[in-house]
Amino acid sequence: MITVASPRRAAALAALLVVAVVVSPSLGAAFEKLGARSIAPGVRLETWTAGSESGSVRVARAEPDAARLVVVPAAGGLRGGRETTSSICRRVRGCLAAVNGDFFTDTGPVGGMVVNGVMLRSPAPDHEQLSLAPLNATARGFGTDGWTGSLRPAATEQSTNDSVVASIPPLALDGVNVPLRDDLIVLYTSAVGPATEACVCTELVLRAQPGARAGVLGVDGRFTIVSRGSGRTPLDPDTAVVAATGRAGERLAALADRAKDVLVRLDAAAGGIQNVGAHPILMRRGVAAAFDTADPMLSEREPRTAVAWDDAGRVWLVAIDGRRRDAPGLTAGQTVQLLRKLGAQHAVLEDGGGSTTFVAAGRVLNSPSDGRERPVANAIILLASAPRAAARRTAPTLSPAGSDWRGLRVVPGPKTAAAPTTSGLAGMPARNAAGRPARSGNAAAVAATAAQPPTSVQAGATAPTSIPERAAGASGPAPPQESWPATRTSPPSASSVAVAALVLLLLSHGVLASRRRPRSEA
Repeated sequence: MITVASPRRAAALAALLVVAVVVSPSLGAAFEKLGARSIAPGVRLETWTAGSESGSVRVARAEPDAARLVVVPAAGGLRGGRETTSSICRRVRGCLAAVNGDFFTDTGPVGGMVVNGVMLRSPAPDHEQLSLAPLNATARGFGTDGWTGSLRPAATEQSTNDSVVASIPPLALDGVNVPLRDDLIVLYTSAVGPATEACVCTELVLRAQPGARAGVLGVDGRFTIVSRGSGRTPLDPDTAVVAATGRAGERLAALADRAKDVLVRLDAAAGGIQNVGAHPILMRRGVAAAFDTADPMLSEREPRTAVAWDDAGRVWLVAIDGRRRDAPGLTAGQTVQLLRKLGAQHAVLEDGGGSTTFVAAGRVLNSPSDGRERPVANAIILLASAPRAAARRTAPTLSPAGSDWRGLRVVPGPKTAAAPTTSGLAGMPARNAAGRPARSGNAAAVAATAAQPPTSVQAGATAPTSIPERAAGASGPAPPQESWPATRTSPPSASSVAVAALVLLLLSHGVLASRRRPRSEA
């Protein structure tokens, strides 16, 4: 039996309960769905509220086999190429919805990126990766098997002594399209930009032989060493550069002295067909992951971009508005609560803050915190599934033919691009001198856009295609108009109704108890 000494004490207890509900993030984040509609078979757009912030969450939900995810880089190359999420979506025919992708700095995405089986950038050792085919998140790189790269001499028809060529040891590659550091060997392709950076280094300029392409996973690409360079070497789809400094540069020069042709090979663990960086892993099998809750990037309420899925194959793209009085955003823990409410079992965060963008129905549906879209390094695109989608969701085999995966063709990017900038989520600025993310403080605001010459599609974006190319400048059929209300008063949540009932119960019990007490107890 509940006993209450006085109505005043009952009222005080009720007030404490109300305060606890308002203050506690776990109880105060009441998520309610405001509306939903179909944009393709098995694909729905939804708008949700997060507490009292009406319409602050946008969601694209795809049923199993109804759609697939791909990552598309910004136009202009990894180094400095920036483009808005809506612009990237417009370049990809069949784009149903899109969100911004990985964190980025002035040297490109923080994590690795693989598009249609072509490695555009190798993963960072201290950054999580999201495999889009099949969906899986790995704590470091491409999983326990990681990735490997090698450069080894190849015999030629003119070789007079193949045993000499065979005796030359292969060289391990330390990175693909990443900044060159001491005693490292890095492969550069045209995906990074029009030329290599200025450096005090040894460069081997490689020309692709017929059928070879730099960066393709799981094959031996045959190249001819045509010259040596020392920085600022032009790159094109048929030209790659292997650069090294220090003792690694000496080993690279020694190989070039003894071999004319070389084989370049890159391998990655399963999930290297479509892959993009992420941070952190939020949830596995419905349980919140052990991320650092003391990190202000995760513990403070911020705009968030998340990719989530379940074991049945459903996929969610989620954008949470923030940095506004009426929509402050969510913590990482609150985001896990939201994703559970949606029905997801696994999830990661992508870049957030001013980068958070949700595109569908041909336009931006959320409210970016910068007041406008921020140009980003890549975007995650939800495409209507092509035939045999179920087979494509299985773990791919990295065969010379690229397994069962087809390429994705996009049209050239816009003629203007943003100046290089760091990503927008608080606590994720550019990397420090050791190459690790400096996760404290706020990242710089997006720089003003600057005109640049027209750019061509980079490596990884022009593989053999099963998706017709959208004509340059064409926007396709007019998208359906958004029918959801911009704002709407959310109905009271079940938790708030329960709390109100408890408050009334306590108040009524206190009043009744006081009336029934003998005067001597008053």
